Amino acid sequence: MALTAATVLEELQRRLRIGTAESAISDANIFTIMDCVQCTLNYAFDRSVSTGTFTPASATTLYATTTSIHGGCFRILTIYESTRTVMFVPNWKMLQQYDRNWFRSAGTRTEAWAPVGHNMLAIYPGSTTALGVTYVSRPTAITSSGDVFKLPAVDAPLIYDLCEIVLLAHLRLYPEITRKLQSFQKAVEPYVEREDFIRGR
Repeated sequence: MALTAATVLEELQRRLRIGTAESAISDANIFTIMDCVQCTLNYAFDRSVSTGTFTPASATTLYATTTSIHGGCFRILTIYESTRTVMFVPNWKMLQQYDRNWFRSAGTRTEAWAPVGHNMLAIYPGSTTALGVTYVSRPTAITSSGDVFKLPAVDAPLIYDLCEIVLLAHLRLYPEITRKLQSFQKAVEPYVEREDFIRGR
């Protein structure tokens, strides 16, 4: 069953034993916290994945992912040309191993790509061949009680815990934050280990 913002709000009020009026935190602000938590977990575990295409310009090797691919592109996972997967290079500086002047290169097929910071993409060589892209996308924003989280049900405990930690920080309940962070760290470890296994790390 899909997890709604209303369900999370009710659980947070139960955990903190207060209503939003007493906490001086409006429902709208709590929904913003939920949305940030959803984006954080999605970015960490690649929950919301989309596909798209973009066509590079000749001899152009640097692109902004939010304008070239999609405004909601969080992180690129795979780039492919037709049925061929383009080689991933983890650090853009390593492209110098292929060509010292890679940033001026031009060719007929893309051989490699690398992330540059959080929202830039480098490809080698510059080509006009259309590329397919698989990327982590921004989930639909949480703005009201009827909105549904785009994360799987398995992530519900992490959603509750992380939202609670942020709310505790807002309420300046620092001893409770310390205890909750310790329990959250233990709770998230199996998720991290599973994702590392899936990704082959």
